[in-house]
Amino acid sequence: MKAANFWTAAGVAQGEGLPRGQAWWQRPLAWADWATFGLLLVSLQIAVGTVERAHWVPAPSLSTTVTLAMLLGLLLSRARVNGWLLQLPALLLGVVLAYWETSGLTAAGGGLAAVQELNTRLLLWWRAAIHGGISTDILPFSLMLTGIIWAIGYLCTWSVLRWNNVWLGVVPGAVGMLTNLSYLPPSYDPFFFLYLLLAALLVARIQVVRRQRQWLARGGRVSSTLSWSTMANALWVAVVVVLLSAFLPLRAYSPGVLRDTWNRARWPAARAEREFDRLFALPARKPQPFRVYSDTLPFQGAITLSDEPVFSVLAPRASYWRARAYSLYTPHGWVTEPTSPVPLSTDPLTGFRPTYEARNQMAQEVTVAAPTSTLFLSDFPMAANEPSVAMALVPKTFLLDLLDSSQDQVLPEDLRLAVEELRRRQVHQQAGAGSSEAILGALPANVTVTRLTLAATRGPAEVAVPQGDTYRKELLAALSSGRPVVRLEVQRGQPYPPDVVMVQPQTRLAAGATYHVVSSVSVATQEQVLTSKSQYPSWVTDRYLQLAPELPQRVRDLAQEITSSALTPYEKALVIERYLAGLEYTTAVPTPPFDADGVDFFLFSTRAGYSDYFASAMTVLLRAVGVPARMVVGYLPGLPDEETGRFVVRDRDSHAWSEVYFPEFGWIEFEPTPGHTLPDRALPTTLDQPSDSSPGDPDTLLDPLVFQFLELQKALRSGTGNSLGSAPTLAGLSLLGLVLALAVGMLYLYRRLFVHVTSPALVYYRMTALARLSGLGPAPSHTPHEYAEALGRGVPHVRQEVQAISRAFARVRYSRQPLAESETQAVLHAWRRVRRALVQRMLLRVRR
Repeated sequence: MKAANFWTAAGVAQGEGLPRGQAWWQRPLAWADWATFGLLLVSLQIAVGTVERAHWVPAPSLSTTVTLAMLLGLLLSRARVNGWLLQLPALLLGVVLAYWETSGLTAAGGGLAAVQELNTRLLLWWRAAIHGGISTDILPFSLMLTGIIWAIGYLCTWSVLRWNNVWLGVVPGAVGMLTNLSYLPPSYDPFFFLYLLLAALLVARIQVVRRQRQWLARGGRVSSTLSWSTMANALWVAVVVVLLSAFLPLRAYSPGVLRDTWNRARWPAARAEREFDRLFALPARKPQPFRVYSDTLPFQGAITLSDEPVFSVLAPRASYWRARAYSLYTPHGWVTEPTSPVPLSTDPLTGFRPTYEARNQMAQEVTVAAPTSTLFLSDFPMAANEPSVAMALVPKTFLLDLLDSSQDQVLPEDLRLAVEELRRRQVHQQAGAGSSEAILGALPANVTVTRLTLAATRGPAEVAVPQGDTYRKELLAALSSGRPVVRLEVQRGQPYPPDVVMVQPQTRLAAGATYHVVSSVSVATQEQVLTSKSQYPSWVTDRYLQLAPELPQRVRDLAQEITSSALTPYEKALVIERYLAGLEYTTAVPTPPFDADGVDFFLFSTRAGYSDYFASAMTVLLRAVGVPARMVVGYLPGLPDEETGRFVVRDRDSHAWSEVYFPEFGWIEFEPTPGHTLPDRALPTTLDQPSDSSPGDPDTLLDPLVFQFLELQKALRSGTGNSLGSAPTLAGLSLLGLVLALAVGMLYLYRRLFVHVTSPALVYYRMTALARLSGLGPAPSHTPHEYAEALGRGVPHVRQEVQAISRAFARVRYSRQPLAESETQAVLHAWRRVRRALVQRMLLRVRR
């Protein structure tokens, strides 16, 4: 077959090697071109089809998109222009097509108005992305999905038809398909095996084309039936492999060291998943291993919870196990405001001690079933044996502008009165001692000045005021500069105990880790809380009455209507709790529209949801009637295990609830979700344990597990405890055993392959294999004699032995003459010397 005929038959889209004078656009597509393109088209259509069948979001026809992208890749792969110059127009065309198709999903339906709406929604999404906000708009994801599908279709086609690069033709589609299938139920798995079958055929097809090119370049002949016979054989092999992969029962085993290494390596991916959830509120199609609560809690659509265990707890009573609290409400979900780490004591006698009434201490022993960076616990943390930090909210900062009163409405009442007093006394026109006395006298005692803006001829001058022991001295020095103050930045003092939103260990806990924690838990009765006052501290009203400015008025009106007959904060919480319990509980809810408020959508549109929606609604409704509340997420108590006495908490127990602040008792839990009831707050144990404090102080009464906690601390400090000392030893022995097992296995494999050899022909093959590892492998065109000469130059001190092995191989292989016993022994003796020389060369090569 002539070279030109081969190119026509093989249909390889390569500029190199073509007969001169033949242009790509003049050559018609042959059957081989269409065969390769057809395999690639069907495989990518299967991958894209799984995305369309999952229906993550409304999107243009993805099958059409990938087909158009592949046709463009086919067309441009024929051009004789430099390939890199063609990528820019292909990219621009893909962006324009994806943009235009996605704009058709807007309310405008198409045209210039649709493009403008898409631009607006993308801008809002971008602002949420860079400022740490939340977005429930699915249109940006539709645009990205369409663009990714276009890029995969074009890249795969170009790579296969232009470069004959099979990996760029197979891997992008495989990665996209596996990523999609990892979030889908098992019913989608057959699509992957079908894709695997077609990918194997595509790999075989490209390899056939490459080999044909090599043979023709060396002047060889190619059978016209070779391609078909090779593809037929590849089809049968691929079918067998795929069927074995799909139906062969396997038992997976993962050593603890490898499992922990994988979990650590996957941690960045897990963080990326949380960012994805913050920006794209996609529905869940199957249960995930466990739910992770991050800095944001968006209003999602449907969720599916699994039966996977998350942790187990040994505690004297059932409790809601908190993971995180949220303070800032937005129309699209909850956001954690800035926090600062506060070290958590390892001794409950010196840890945080809330000064509220009716509180007891409760110890818990928690064993986690999955890696985590959160300590799960009941109520308020006091101490933990695991080195940990309590993430406390940074006190709020406010700007007092003495020249502009337009922003006064956002200030708390005490600061609004303070800034009005400073304006009345015209502090912005004074300087010196009079200004200092006026400012210090007007500001509340729990407020400090962090920054001053002083009037100046060339514009205002900013002066930072350091905090700490020298605060008053630094402030007076700044106020005595001789220039009037026009703005003050002030900050609330940190409350005690701190406003903790979560507890984090200093190092991420591995699966199976156990920690002990002591909490201050409320045991206040309904009668006690019913008479609680409504004189809240400023750090509570600053933060926990906040509502989104966009909150629809009908939500506020509903809150007033529900609580119209309630007199106290506790009664208001009860009536709102009962009202919400009358709505429907379901995990199959639609995602709120991008321009809707999540609570408003729940209360007036769906009137159904899961705990995130119920707890959010209760928190917002309480804030709307002036009762401080916050959103808390974590887990239900779980089911008690009769054998171990522990509460086993699973992913299906993930939950959200609302907490209401009462000045005398602190944060009290409320349960607005239908079908759930708060556990009894009373401890089922005797609480009159001995204490150095007065016997009537309930915060000093310890349950028995606290004493076990204290004994554990003493053992750890004195070094007598063995709970921590055995872990490194066990890990070290496990690692040493693994290394020894690998060494023994490698030695066995080496001896099996290269030592126990009895056939002269096998000796030659083993010699070429070991030579490849040493960098002295034979070329495809080498005869045994030529290769012996080349290898002899690489290991000259065993050149004669190499030649003896090659002569014996040629004699047995080509002349079909057997060797005598003495000749065979001579070959084996030569092989021992050659083997030693090649191994030495391989080790020297590794060292370099």
